[in-house]
Amino acid sequence: MKQLKRIGMLLMVGVMFFTGTFFLVGCGGRNNDDDRMLLTPGRLIVATNAQFAPFTYMNAEGNVVGAEAEIAQIFANQLGVELEMRVMDFGAMLLSVQTRQVDLVMSTVTMRLDRLRNVNFTNPYFNAGQMIFGRPNNITVNDDMTNEQLRAALNVSGVRIAMQANTTGHLFVLDNLPNATAVAFDNVALAVAAFEQGDADFVMLDNVLARRTAEESPTTRRLVDVRLSYEQYGYAVRKGNYELLHTLNQILARIQMDGTARELFARHGLVGGIYF
Repeated sequence: MKQLKRIGMLLMVGVMFFTGTFFLVGCGGRNNDDDRMLLTPGRLIVATNAQFAPFTYMNAEGNVVGAEAEIAQIFANQLGVELEMRVMDFGAMLLSVQTRQVDLVMSTVTMRLDRLRNVNFTNPYFNAGQMIFGRPNNITVNDDMTNEQLRAALNVSGVRIAMQANTTGHLFVLDNLPNATAVAFDNVALAVAAFEQGDADFVMLDNVLARRTAEESPTTRRLVDVRLSYEQYGYAVRKGNYELLHTLNQILARIQMDGTARELFARHGLVGGIYF
């Protein structure tokens, strides 16, 4: 918990450093269409990857559903506008908000200082971290290891770790496990398929998704119940769009205080990681 608080403080300092004092800028008014809060009047356009159940995923009817989809609808309702969800590759989402294709990114995006150079984040809403699963008969790793011991066991030449490209898991392997081989795929399903086919020794995912994916096939997948990193999710908006940023933070604060967010996350089995 202390480590999470330290991370939170660092991220808040980063937010202040990269965004400036948004109260002052936000009150300055908007001079042209490029500065308006929403790209399309009357519509909140949200980018999501829709592959991270139970946060966002596609149901049998082809609709985006999940905890974050419900929060997106709350945002739209509070703003008094229609909601449009756009599904895209994870690596394209942050670029889409930078290039004014969408207003907001909602897809379990970890708040990182390097990402703050290009987007602004709302206040954090969920505590997360990277975890791995491997094969049940793999004795090189186990649940009794410390974080440092697990990192050492993975940071070995020849160890292949699959993940979705451009995610925090991908960056974690590149930054912290230089001797291992990062095998990045366009989506989680391809990463898991590579593992099942013997083309990877482990799969690295955010903790909620790692646990659920491992539990789907206990005969071929075993979760290593050790958190490799401590992260926080936030929603990403365009640099300079301080009015939307401030408005979303106000809405988040309201639904956190009145219990709406807790009930929503609990319904999706996510109480353990709630930030507030």
